Amino acid sequence: MDQLVAAGTRNRAVNPETTRVLAVTRDAPGGAREVAAVSDAWGAGRVSALAESAATLAAVEAAAPRFDLVHFAVHATVDTRDPTASYLHLAPGDGSDGRLNVTAIASRPIRADLVVLSACESGAGPVYRGEGVLGLARAFVMAGAGAVVATRWPVGDVAADVMGAFYRDLAAGQPAEDAVRGAALAERRDPRTAHPFYWAGWMLIEGTPR
Repeated sequence: MDQLVAAGTRNRAVNPETTRVLAVTRDAPGGAREVAAVSDAWGAGRVSALAESAATLAAVEAAAPRFDLVHFAVHATVDTRDPTASYLHLAPGDGSDGRLNVTAIASRPIRADLVVLSACESGAGPVYRGEGVLGLARAFVMAGAGAVVATRWPVGDVAADVMGAFYRDLAAGQPAEDAVRGAALAERRDPRTAHPFYWAGWMLIEGTPR
């Protein structure tokens, strides 16, 4: 299971007493269930949601810098040749097509201890010698996120179950990498999701130690 966590210093637990969460979802299978799981774990008073038509690019960019944890349950388009062509699908509005691309992510500072990208292939991208994988997850690290949870390949409805287990452990004080591992192992033990496709694609990418 060590392959689920990127090398780096051990990520400290997200503070369950003070963490404020922004949950963003649009057109994602199980997205509403993921937002519910976030609210159940942290308490509705600590969670703000931007859902469906409200999850515009302008709204997300304005809100994200104020939160300790930002969760995206959205679709992603990943270009494995050109990292700047990868983007998260947000809602169109205010003159924008809703594409939150790598360049925009990396250029806007974020103070979040953790960003969760519950989207298909959000940890994928072209590999550059000496740099590693460049893409959506790396862009959030470049913007200042303490760590990013991402996926290596497509995810579906099972993501809501993975995220439910992940947030229960995270809100209980476990370090993010332990919560990722625990959620993946829970899916592995379930006969319905025992195939590695359902659980082995989740990973944690750590940012610069704080």
